[in-house]
Amino acid sequence: MTRLRGSLGNLIHGRGRPCYLEAVLRSGEGGRPRGFRLRHMHFIIAVAPTRSHLIACLAFSSSQCVGRPVPNLRINDVELYYEEYGQGPETIVFGHGLLLHGRMFQRQIDALSDRYRCIAFDFRTHGKSQRTAEGLDLDSLARDAAAVIESLDAAPCHYVGLSMGGFIGLRLAIGRPELLASLTLIDTSADPEPQRWRFHMLAVVARCLSPHLVIGSLFRTMFGRAFLNDPDRRDDREYWRQQFLQNDLPTMTKAITAVLARQGVYEQLDRITTPTLIVVGEEDRVTSPKYSRRMHARIAHSKLVTIPQAGHITPVETPAAVSDALSSFLAELTATRA
Repeated sequence: MTRLRGSLGNLIHGRGRPCYLEAVLRSGEGGRPRGFRLRHMHFIIAVAPTRSHLIACLAFSSSQCVGRPVPNLRINDVELYYEEYGQGPETIVFGHGLLLHGRMFQRQIDALSDRYRCIAFDFRTHGKSQRTAEGLDLDSLARDAAAVIESLDAAPCHYVGLSMGGFIGLRLAIGRPELLASLTLIDTSADPEPQRWRFHMLAVVARCLSPHLVIGSLFRTMFGRAFLNDPDRRDDREYWRQQFLQNDLPTMTKAITAVLARQGVYEQLDRITTPTLIVVGEEDRVTSPKYSRRMHARIAHSKLVTIPQAGHITPVETPAAVSDALSSFLAELTATRA
């Protein structure tokens, strides 16, 4: 069976309650679509024999949805959007990367929400959160993240951050360790930005001319070769291409500038006592694996996992590998406490 993405969509709203649907394509004779199996739903569905003639009739009970109602949070005078899934005695909070949003962790949420409460929120100016030109430096974003954790009664949580989300995770572990039960840093660095002017020029071209002029270069920088060249991931690539292009350029340019101007925290890493997992894509061209190795050497008792054939967005590129690494790490923590 092959996972289908894009044709049916992953989110259906029923009675105001968002539901993530995992669609699995079953092959019939000659490899033609025979039907879909939708997780956590009561359904009736029929599909035409070709992808271009998709007919779906779906009836379901919204009480079967994985997601919960998703009101915005008023945090530090800004409306932040979040989604919550699953139940469990412990909570995982996901912090996304620059230019992205919380949905980048959907496959990890699918893998973990049967035993953990999972919260994914959009940082200010990103995703469905409020656009603002203020408070975009990492210290301010870290205060936002801390307030989200406290407002949702999630502390101490397992915080999982990618790139910018990881930069913020480092600052939480250094300045607000009481909020964290564990820290997972994905494709992250504790150093200042080494490619500051290159990324700044891409942002200037995107804003002053057109984002379409830089999307190719951005993709080659952000994603690994396997993801970019796999014909079965075409829908995923198109989805994220559209997400990048939909960013609000005036405010996002300010967010990019703030992230590129960040101060390093490498010298403070020995203050981190939170159990830490470090994950990096083998082909990461933004935060090279050498930066992960530097953090691993500095953070006591940290664990380092390198993902083969992955670039800078490993939760999207290699979702199963990231989910497995995170699941194993959390299980080891539970076993240690037992």
